[in-house]
Amino acid sequence: MATVNWGLTAPRFTETDQEQETEGLSQEELELARRDCHGQPVSSNPSAERMAECITAMNRALEEIPEEKKQACVAAMAQCPAQCNDEEKRNFLWRVEFDPEKAAKRMVKYWEWRRELFGEDRCFAPMNRGGTLRSENKALQYSLLYVLPATDKTGRPIILMDPSQIKMHLYSEEQMVSQLAHLQMQ
Repeated sequence: MATVNWGLTAPRFTETDQEQETEGLSQEELELARRDCHGQPVSSNPSAERMAECITAMNRALEEIPEEKKQACVAAMAQCPAQCNDEEKRNFLWRVEFDPEKAAKRMVKYWEWRRELFGEDRCFAPMNRGGTLRSENKALQYSLLYVLPATDKTGRPIILMDPSQIKMHLYSEEQMVSQLAHLQMQ
């Protein structure tokens, strides 16, 4: 049996590339692509009134969750309100097809996960290299994961993992997971 040597490489996707990629798209097309990238239904578009009702119901559902189960979420609302505003709540609602109770539970789990992954000192910082990812710079520098300059047929970004860049002696498994989390939240 013949041995095949192969490798994976990909160009870096810059902000200029992003601008060129989205330049010809309408606002509606950009919104549809964003929804699809975030796992949100693209066919359903609730009215502003319906969305406001869902956010109000989600806020009530958040209040009903016992304090001991939502400590990270409560801390996030106090320490980084811009990451817990109505726009962010819309994202949670889209994910669960506008079920306010499920969205509230998902938001609470999300903040618990961020606290577990990034620790108390960084979980409320923005998801960027200066915030939550400041200790992941080694992992990011070696670019284990790439966002390719192309998308699939529905506009979702394609993420490539380059196993040749795994350098466990330079960064931890947690830092690699953090890098993936960062890419998914862009």
